Amino acid sequence: MAKTKELSKDTRNKIVDLHQAGKTESAIASTCPGPSEVCLESIWMIQKRIGRTVI
Repeated sequence: MAKTKELSKDTRNKIVDLHQAGKTESAIASTCPGPSEVCLESIWMIQKRIGRTVI
């Protein structure tokens, strides 16, 4: 599997904010610049770290 491009801190923070706001994965991926796979992979990594539940 090829390495994926890392996202900038600003983009990652934006993804975290959207995730915690309760947005769906597809809605978050549509706001990300670049390929949606990179954004979705970032979402999955965030979910592993902070959990799937949104407070």
